[in-house]
Amino acid sequence: MIREALEIWTRLTTPLLKGSFSIERFSNSNVFLAKSIDGCMGLILVNSDIEKIDLQLKHLSVSYFPELDNNVSGEKVEKCLVVVADIGVDEELLLRIIVSIKEYVSAGFINGSDFIRILKEVIKTFETIQISKAEVIGVWGELFFLNFLIKNYAVDSDAKATLMRSWEGTSSRQIIDFKFLLNDLAIEVKTTSGNKRIHSIRGHHQLMPPSGIQNLYYLSIKIIETSSGISCLHLHNSIRENFDDLDHLSAFDERVLIRGKKLCQNDSYYFSPIVTIDSSLYASSDIPRPPITKGVLNPQWEANFEDLSPLTSSFTSTIFSIVSGCLTT
Repeated sequence: MIREALEIWTRLTTPLLKGSFSIERFSNSNVFLAKSIDGCMGLILVNSDIEKIDLQLKHLSVSYFPELDNNVSGEKVEKCLVVVADIGVDEELLLRIIVSIKEYVSAGFINGSDFIRILKEVIKTFETIQISKAEVIGVWGELFFLNFLIKNYAVDSDAKATLMRSWEGTSSRQIIDFKFLLNDLAIEVKTTSGNKRIHSIRGHHQLMPPSGIQNLYYLSIKIIETSSGISCLHLHNSIRENFDDLDHLSAFDERVLIRGKKLCQNDSYYFSPIVTIDSSLYASSDIPRPPITKGVLNPQWEANFEDLSPLTSSFTSTIFSIVSGCLTT
């Protein structure tokens, strides 16, 4: 839906009359994306089951209209909830609202009650989000790996785009960071600034290959904070400069928004790797895990990779060459 929203947004013209909107419906739903005369983004829900709106939101106005004219189709739409963002709204907040609404319109319809509840929940969650150093470290590792593959292994622009599209998703975060579907393998990136390779595992499911993937590997990146290092913003820009095609740029920007634009463009922390990437790949099957005990539903633990043997540099280099299109399986 994010990709669809961006494509719709570029098609929407700026309306000429104040109080009117350029609109286009999200496919198979009762939600329209709207653009105001000020170039602000809005969402219009039609056929709402509620009329009374008792909601005050910062940077977002919510209104109800019994009827609106749809000049695109020439028809009228009824029972409309209209949410309009002002210039000061955070684009990541809008993204999170769109993603959350997408989860509810899979059946093609969302009612007004759920629409308002989503707004409240997303805003409440978003306002409590704070960027931590640990989160920056995690994103830094993913960006560093993607930049490493593009700079050292990709042979042409198509290969670079394929690598970029393997990172994250376009509608929500993935459990595993990189999925190379054409090569039947996936790679989860773990990054630490600690003295040892100790990484958090969020459950047994994180060590299982994603659906449709046979092989899962873990990349353990050790870094050190240093003023001579590079930031997430440097890596973000280094990756983005590889793409001239507007479709590729849009695809990358989508993934950045999903992963967190503020994280991906963070310029407060500078790191350098202290081990080579080609000596840091592990088979997921080798990672220690606690036994599943009756009554324990989803154990989470820290795994010490120092006790494991990484895959050989030659094997790792082959893996990187395969996913980058340099070799075929």
